[in-house]
Amino acid sequence: NSLDIWTFADQFRAMVKSAATDNNERPILTGMALGLNSTLLISEGNTKLPPCPMLLLSNSDGLLQVY
Repeated sequence: NSLDIWTFADQFRAMVKSAATDNNERPILTGMALGLNSTLLISEGNTKLPPCPMLLLSNSDGLLQVY
């Protein structure tokens, strides 16, 4: 019975990105969904990996990001 804590480097974290604006306002996360219905295999060199879930984030600038 152990608890594993996953910590990722900054370049691997999902971030809420902003559209280019002149002011320094940060975008607000307005929606999040987890897509578990992916059917595309992932190619990594000569190996084929099974499909993985997709994380979808939307923000107050109207951007939809998929991770």
